Amino acid sequence: LLATDGQPEVAMPLFLASGDPDAAEAIVHAHAAALIGQGRWKVVVDWIDVLPATRTESSPWLLHWLGTARIGVDPPAAREILARAQVQAVRRGDTRCQVQIAAGVVEALFLEYNQFRPIDPWIPVLETILRDDFAAPTLEEELRAQSALLVALTYRMPDHPGIDRCVERVRALLRTESPLSPTEVSVGSNYFEVQGQLR
Repeated sequence: LLATDGQPEVAMPLFLASGDPDAAEAIVHAHAAALIGQGRWKVVVDWIDVLPATRTESSPWLLHWLGTARIGVDPPAAREILARAQVQAVRRGDTRCQVQIAAGVVEALFLEYNQFRPIDPWIPVLETILRDDFAAPTLEEELRAQSALLVALTYRMPDHPGIDRCVERVRALLRTESPLSPTEVSVGSNYFEVQGQLR
């Protein structure tokens, strides 16, 4: 009842106390993006930390959220966690998760602003979003992936044939009337501003 009433932080310990890790994990998946977008990344980290470690390490999405939560505070640690998430996502054939992981790695490298060559192996993963047969389930996920691809191509492959298509899609997503989280809009806008300056 608490979970469905919009009180996940109260419901979470009750699910754990009642021995229902499936429900606890579902809370993470349902609320992690919003919490991270609000700057409440520590809640997500704390939630995942109390789940069984074996469960977390075998779940690409739990590792993805754990890494994503740390991008703004510890980019190198976030990249290490996201690399582990990628192993699990590839093992499970979860393309959607792979794309979001790649976006997170690019975000972390962009925040570090130290070296950009490590972006290279993630570009083919992000290029998945350019395929006609791939559709992100939410506008937030697409904006994140398109923005990450835009920055990756700007810094590493500025002559890529898909960059103009990526630019137009990011513009369209930033103008959408659908509700995007402040973080997603900020990330997309910042990436687009950087890309425009460099071009």
